[in-house]
Amino acid sequence: MRFSLGLPLLQTIAMLIILWAPGSPGAHRIDIILRDGREIKVWKLVPEPETHAIAWAQGINLPALPAEIPIDLAAERFQHFPELKLRFFSFWFFGLLTWYMIGRIGEDIVAWRQNAPPPPRLVDLLFAIETLLLALLSFLILIFDRSGAPPVLTVWSTIWLAISSAALTVRLLQRVHYRNSVPA
Repeated sequence: MRFSLGLPLLQTIAMLIILWAPGSPGAHRIDIILRDGREIKVWKLVPEPETHAIAWAQGINLPALPAEIPIDLAAERFQHFPELKLRFFSFWFFGLLTWYMIGRIGEDIVAWRQNAPPPPRLVDLLFAIETLLLALLSFLILIFDRSGAPPVLTVWSTIWLAISSAALTVRLLQRVHYRNSVPA
């Protein structure tokens, strides 16, 4: 199974849904009407298109947060800078790389279960460390934040904290296993 290709594909589908939802308001709402006439309101995918589409894009691709720094710096200097569009598409682009790297972790776990783990790569370990640091900082900031950030960011920071903790654990175990199995 090719996780390194499947996860970026799922990320692209999610980003297309986020991109489509503001263009057709109300189409992403799912309401269920029961036989006795009662109605169940189900949470909608993107609550407020202008602001929450960016929050969803940021949440799904949280480790791509450093991509936002040059856009923020340019937005301060230039007044007619399409900041929201560039931010959305930068999260999309760097999110592809993020989900590719997460997919590589999945492929290494599958390979490890079948036989010995593949040799560790420094890039994978650095990615796992960077992801954990960003997820942990985002989680702590959003948990203690009282500014009214969209709740979707808090949920995604929690998810990314779990994903990045697992990724770093796998990468460290891979290094320890490789160090113990290679004769000195």
